[in-house]
Amino acid sequence: MYMGKPVALVTGGSSGIGAAFARALAARGDDLVVVARDEARLEELAEALEKEHGTAVEVLASDLTSKKEMAVVEARLESAEPAIDLLVNNAGMGTYGKFAELPREAEAREVRLNVLTVMQLSHAALRG
Repeated sequence: MYMGKPVALVTGGSSGIGAAFARALAARGDDLVVVARDEARLEELAEALEKEHGTAVEVLASDLTSKKEMAVVEARLESAEPAIDLLVNNAGMGTYGKFAELPREAEAREVRLNVLTVMQLSHAALRG
């Protein structure tokens, strides 16, 4: 059984508020799993956090609107080695414009990410 530092999983971790959460968690001593679509930005962040704080950072490049890629993140949350102690459900997006004029698939993608992903990852974290 892993008895190291607390481990936090941060979605939307490649930029903005997600990256800020990752930096703050690393600064307080947590190890991390960072999740976002942009693998290059995640790797850059991981390298910086490992160097600055000596924290272990696992990178999961994933589009959370994809069922297949979402399943990988869910499996990681349910994994016991090392178990996730904190989930920061930060990934999200918004569309702009008149609802009737927006592409239906873009709206469905927004709902999947902002609602279903939050529910599914929360559920997986609680089981893990």
